[in-house]
Amino acid sequence: MKVLVVGGSGFIGSTLCRELKSRGHEVTALSRSPSSEDLPKGVNKVMGNVTDYDSIRGAFEGMDAVYNLVALSPLFKPSGGDKMHDQIHRKGTEHVVRAAEKHEVGRLVQMSALGADPDGQTAYIRSKGEARRSSPSPSSITRSSDRRSSSATAASSSRSRNCSRRRTSAPSPAAGRRASSRSGLATSCRYSPTR
Repeated sequence: MKVLVVGGSGFIGSTLCRELKSRGHEVTALSRSPSSEDLPKGVNKVMGNVTDYDSIRGAFEGMDAVYNLVALSPLFKPSGGDKMHDQIHRKGTEHVVRAAEKHEVGRLVQMSALGADPDGQTAYIRSKGEARRSSPSPSSITRSSDRRSSSATAASSSRSRNCSRRRTSAPSPAAGRRASSRSGLATSCRYSPTR
């Protein structure tokens, strides 16, 4: 499977790239400044910025799946102020969804955050909540109290879905193993094109 990891050189992204590569997938990491030191051998590197649609759209061509893991830290005020959370999380997600739809990517996984809420108390939480609204049809939402895992929303428009709820565990970025989620509950949906 050809997989694009947007934010592939970040903490979670580089770990996901390593895991996907070890499972035999053809992996491409999209990042503002991809580096060989951050990624395992054999992972393709593409430069792009989610705030600039034209810089990312070509990377989606021919992909079977896309993971959007781009995020600013909620612990620090970003350079450019709190408006950067909106630019990166909401607008960036809109660009990722648009590129995935244009190139008819079969699966898009959007990493969200615990407590994501458009009416939340911080710019980070509000922007993550708005990003979830930007994803047209949620297909997989995972919530966990484990700091190492985040909510994920897979999205695709013009697709039908079949959903089920199940207990889940989250991958541990530190060890590449599965760590039990203390309160993990997932809604999984499979999409089939309606073209």
